[in-house]
Amino acid sequence: MGSDDVRVVVIHGRVGTGKTRIANATYKRLAIDFGARYSCFLSDVNTIFGERNGKLTLQKKLLSKLGQNDECRIRIDSYHQGIGKIKNMITNRKLLLVLDDVDNDEQLKTLGMNAAILGGGSRIIVTTRHESNALDQVKPYTMYEPRLLDEEESLKMFCLKSFGQDGPKEGYEYVLREAARLGAGCPGDLKKLAVYMGDYQDVEQWGYALEYVIKNPSCLRDGSLFIL
Repeated sequence: MGSDDVRVVVIHGRVGTGKTRIANATYKRLAIDFGARYSCFLSDVNTIFGERNGKLTLQKKLLSKLGQNDECRIRIDSYHQGIGKIKNMITNRKLLLVLDDVDNDEQLKTLGMNAAILGGGSRIIVTTRHESNALDQVKPYTMYEPRLLDEEESLKMFCLKSFGQDGPKEGYEYVLREAARLGAGCPGDLKKLAVYMGDYQDVEQWGYALEYVIKNPSCLRDGSLFIL
Protein backbone atom coordinates (compact mmCIF):
# COMPACT_ATOMS: atom_id res chain seq x y z
CA MET A 1 0.00 0.00 0.00
CA GLY A 2 2.93 2.37 0.49
CA SER A 3 3.74 2.68 -3.22
CA ASP A 4 2.38 5.62 -5.27
CA ASP A 5 2.47 3.77 -8.59
CA VAL A 6 -0.56 2.04 -10.08
CA ARG A 7 -0.45 -1.68 -9.43
CA VAL A 8 -2.49 -4.35 -11.20
CA VAL A 9 -2.77 -8.02 -10.23
CA VAL A 10 -4.48 -10.57 -12.48
CA ILE A 11 -5.61 -13.71 -10.65
CA HIS A 12 -6.10 -16.56 -13.11
CA GLY A 13 -7.20 -20.16 -12.83
CA ARG A 14 -10.01 -22.54 -13.63
CA VAL A 15 -13.43 -22.34 -12.00
CA GLY A 16 -13.41 -23.25 -8.32
CA THR A 17 -9.78 -22.46 -7.48
CA GLY A 18 -10.72 -19.61 -5.15
CA LYS A 19 -9.99 -16.60 -7.37
CA THR A 20 -13.03 -14.61 -6.25
CA ARG A 21 -12.51 -15.56 -2.60
CA ILE A 22 -8.91 -14.32 -2.71
CA ALA A 23 -9.91 -11.13 -4.54
CA ASN A 24 -12.71 -10.45 -2.05
CA ALA A 25 -10.48 -10.99 0.98
CA THR A 26 -7.85 -8.66 -0.47
CA TYR A 27 -10.49 -6.08 -1.34
CA LYS A 28 -11.89 -6.05 2.20
CA ARG A 29 -8.42 -5.60 3.65
CA LEU A 30 -7.47 -2.73 1.33
CA ALA A 31 -10.85 -0.97 1.15
CA ILE A 32 -10.41 0.38 4.68
CA ASP A 33 -7.68 2.68 3.35
CA PHE A 34 -9.62 3.81 0.26
CA GLY A 35 -13.15 4.45 1.50
CA ALA A 36 -16.49 3.68 -0.15
CA ARG A 37 -16.33 6.39 -2.85
CA TYR A 38 -12.92 5.21 -3.97
CA SER A 39 -13.39 1.43 -4.00
CA CYS A 40 -15.50 -0.94 -6.06
CA PHE A 41 -15.97 -4.72 -6.31
CA LEU A 42 -17.67 -5.49 -9.62
CA SER A 43 -18.84 -9.12 -9.76
CA ASP A 44 -19.73 -11.43 -12.66
CA VAL A 45 -18.36 -9.20 -15.39
CA ASN A 46 -18.39 -11.89 -18.08
CA THR A 47 -21.94 -13.03 -17.29
CA ILE A 48 -23.39 -9.51 -17.30
CA PHE A 49 -21.46 -8.57 -20.46
CA GLY A 50 -23.18 -11.41 -22.32
CA GLU A 51 -26.69 -10.32 -21.35
CA ARG A 52 -28.97 -8.07 -23.37
CA ASN A 53 -27.71 -4.49 -22.90
CA GLY A 54 -24.96 -6.01 -20.78
CA LYS A 55 -22.37 -3.42 -21.72
CA LEU A 56 -24.52 -0.55 -20.50
CA THR A 57 -25.46 -2.49 -17.38
CA LEU A 58 -21.80 -2.96 -16.47
CA GLN A 59 -21.10 0.72 -17.02
CA LYS A 60 -24.04 1.73 -14.82
CA LYS A 61 -22.95 -0.64 -12.06
CA LEU A 62 -19.44 0.80 -12.00
CA LEU A 63 -20.64 4.40 -12.05
CA SER A 64 -23.18 3.61 -9.34
CA LYS A 65 -20.65 2.01 -7.01
CA LEU A 66 -18.02 4.72 -7.41
CA GLY A 67 -20.50 7.58 -7.34
CA GLN A 68 -22.56 6.15 -4.47
CA ASN A 69 -25.70 6.67 -6.57
CA ASP A 70 -28.71 4.46 -7.21
CA GLU A 71 -28.04 2.48 -10.40
CA CYS A 72 -31.53 3.17 -11.78
CA ARG A 73 -30.87 6.93 -11.65
CA ILE A 74 -27.82 6.75 -13.88
CA ARG A 75 -28.60 7.51 -17.53
CA ILE A 76 -26.38 6.25 -20.31
CA ASP A 77 -27.63 6.63 -23.87
CA SER A 78 -24.80 4.84 -25.64
CA TYR A 79 -21.82 2.57 -25.12
CA HIS A 80 -19.34 5.34 -25.94
CA GLN A 81 -21.08 7.83 -23.67
CA GLY A 82 -20.74 5.31 -20.85
CA ILE A 83 -17.02 4.93 -21.43
CA GLY A 84 -16.65 8.72 -21.44
CA LYS A 85 -18.50 9.09 -18.13
CA ILE A 86 -16.40 6.39 -16.50
CA LYS A 87 -13.13 7.88 -17.70
CA ASN A 88 -14.17 11.30 -16.40
CA MET A 89 -14.87 9.74 -13.03
CA ILE A 90 -11.70 7.64 -12.65
CA THR A 91 -9.03 9.84 -14.26
CA ASN A 92 -6.39 10.87 -11.74
CA ARG A 93 -8.34 9.30 -8.85
CA LYS A 94 -6.68 6.92 -6.44
CA LEU A 95 -9.00 3.91 -6.65
CA LEU A 96 -9.31 0.31 -5.54
CA LEU A 97 -11.07 -1.72 -8.25
CA VAL A 98 -11.83 -5.42 -8.35
CA LEU A 99 -13.19 -6.73 -11.65
CA ASP A 100 -14.33 -10.30 -11.12
CA ASP A 101 -14.53 -12.93 -13.89
CA VAL A 102 -13.24 -10.92 -16.83
CA ASP A 103 -12.97 -12.89 -20.06
CA ASN A 104 -11.40 -10.50 -22.55
CA ASP A 105 -9.98 -7.05 -23.17
CA GLU A 106 -13.22 -5.79 -24.74
CA GLN A 107 -14.88 -6.08 -21.34
CA LEU A 108 -12.18 -3.88 -19.83
CA LYS A 109 -12.65 -1.33 -22.62
CA THR A 110 -16.39 -1.30 -21.89
CA LEU A 111 -15.54 -0.34 -18.31
CA GLY A 112 -13.23 2.45 -19.45
CA MET A 113 -10.25 0.73 -17.90
CA ASN A 114 -6.83 2.14 -18.60
CA ALA A 115 -4.27 1.79 -15.85
CA ALA A 116 -2.36 4.79 -17.21
CA ILE A 117 -5.13 7.29 -16.39
CA LEU A 118 -5.68 6.27 -12.77
CA GLY A 119 -4.26 8.26 -9.89
CA GLY A 120 -1.07 7.24 -8.11
CA GLY A 121 -1.50 4.52 -5.51
CA SER A 122 -4.45 2.91 -7.32
CA ARG A 123 -4.88 -0.85 -7.12
CA ILE A 124 -6.68 -3.02 -9.68
CA ILE A 125 -7.43 -6.71 -9.18
CA VAL A 126 -8.78 -8.71 -12.11
CA THR A 127 -9.89 -12.34 -11.94
CA THR A 128 -10.00 -14.41 -15.11
CA ARG A 129 -10.24 -18.07 -16.00
CA HIS A 130 -7.57 -18.16 -18.67
CA GLU A 131 -3.91 -17.25 -18.32
CA SER A 132 -3.74 -16.62 -22.07
CA ASN A 133 -6.34 -13.82 -22.01
CA ALA A 134 -4.88 -10.60 -23.40
CA LEU A 135 -5.80 -7.83 -20.96
CA ASP A 136 -3.95 -4.97 -22.62
CA GLN A 137 -6.07 -2.27 -20.98
CA VAL A 138 -4.49 -2.89 -17.58
CA LYS A 139 -0.90 -3.63 -18.57
CA PRO A 140 1.58 -3.96 -17.01
CA TYR A 141 0.28 -6.43 -14.46
CA THR A 142 1.43 -9.20 -12.18
CA MET A 143 -0.03 -12.67 -12.68
CA TYR A 144 -1.06 -14.85 -9.75
CA GLU A 145 -2.42 -18.40 -9.89
CA PRO A 146 -3.97 -19.83 -6.70
CA ARG A 147 -2.25 -22.99 -5.48
CA LEU A 148 -4.27 -26.20 -5.70
CA LEU A 149 -4.56 -28.36 -2.59
CA ASP A 150 -2.40 -31.47 -2.30
CA GLU A 151 -3.99 -34.89 -1.69
CA GLU A 152 -3.94 -34.70 2.12
CA GLU A 153 -5.23 -31.12 2.16
CA SER A 154 -8.02 -32.15 -0.22
CA LEU A 155 -8.97 -35.09 2.01
CA LYS A 156 -9.01 -32.90 5.12
CA MET A 157 -11.18 -30.26 3.46
CA PHE A 158 -13.58 -32.86 2.07
CA CYS A 159 -13.95 -34.55 5.47
CA LEU A 160 -14.60 -31.21 7.16
CA LYS A 161 -17.29 -30.33 4.64
CA SER A 162 -18.86 -33.79 4.75
CA PHE A 163 -18.67 -34.78 8.42
CA GLY A 164 -17.28 -31.80 10.32
CA GLN A 165 -14.04 -33.63 11.15
CA ASP A 166 -10.57 -33.37 9.66
CA GLY A 167 -10.12 -37.09 9.00
CA PRO A 168 -12.10 -39.91 7.35
CA LYS A 169 -15.16 -41.29 9.12
CA GLU A 170 -14.78 -44.94 10.08
CA GLY A 171 -15.83 -47.21 7.24
CA TYR A 172 -15.71 -44.39 4.69
CA GLU A 173 -11.91 -44.26 4.24
CA TYR A 174 -11.82 -45.54 0.65
CA VAL A 175 -14.72 -43.52 -0.76
CA LEU A 176 -13.53 -40.35 0.98
CA ARG A 177 -10.04 -40.65 -0.49
CA GLU A 178 -11.46 -41.36 -3.96
CA ALA A 179 -13.80 -38.39 -3.67
CA ALA A 180 -10.94 -36.14 -2.57
CA ARG A 181 -8.90 -37.28 -5.57
CA LEU A 182 -11.80 -36.42 -7.88
CA GLY A 183 -11.71 -32.85 -6.59
CA ALA A 184 -8.16 -32.63 -7.98
CA GLY A 185 -7.10 -30.07 -5.39
CA CYS A 186 -9.76 -27.58 -6.46
CA PRO A 187 -11.59 -26.14 -3.40
CA GLY A 188 -14.73 -25.30 -5.38
CA ASP A 189 -15.06 -28.82 -6.82
CA LEU A 190 -14.44 -30.37 -3.40
CA LYS A 191 -17.20 -28.26 -1.84
CA LYS A 192 -19.68 -29.17 -4.60
CA LEU A 193 -18.83 -32.84 -4.28
CA ALA A 194 -19.19 -32.76 -0.49
CA VAL A 195 -22.64 -31.17 -0.77
CA TYR A 196 -23.71 -33.75 -3.37
CA MET A 197 -22.38 -36.74 -1.43
CA GLY A 198 -23.94 -35.44 1.77
CA ASP A 199 -27.39 -36.33 0.42
CA TYR A 200 -26.56 -40.05 0.68
CA GLN A 201 -26.98 -41.90 3.96
CA ASP A 202 -24.52 -44.81 3.98
CA VAL A 203 -21.22 -45.88 2.52
CA GLU A 204 -22.83 -48.10 -0.13
CA GLN A 205 -24.85 -45.17 -1.48
CA TRP A 206 -21.70 -43.07 -1.39
CA GLY A 207 -20.04 -45.67 -3.60
CA TYR A 208 -22.83 -45.48 -6.19
CA ALA A 209 -22.77 -41.68 -6.15
CA LEU A 210 -19.00 -41.63 -6.51
CA GLU A 211 -19.18 -44.04 -9.45
CA TYR A 212 -21.53 -41.63 -11.24
CA VAL A 213 -19.14 -38.71 -10.82
CA ILE A 214 -16.17 -40.81 -11.96
CA LYS A 215 -18.05 -41.66 -15.17
CA ASN A 216 -19.26 -38.07 -15.63
CA PRO A 217 -16.46 -35.78 -14.35
CA SER A 218 -17.78 -32.74 -16.22
CA CYS A 219 -20.84 -32.67 -13.93
CA LEU A 220 -18.72 -30.94 -11.27
CA ARG A 221 -18.44 -27.83 -13.44
CA ASP A 222 -21.53 -27.75 -15.66
CA GLY A 223 -24.07 -27.75 -12.81
CA SER A 224 -25.71 -31.07 -13.74
CA LEU A 225 -24.50 -32.69 -10.52
CA PHE A 226 -27.32 -30.98 -8.64
CA ILE A 227 -30.22 -31.70 -10.99
CA LEU A 228 -30.01 -35.50 -10.96
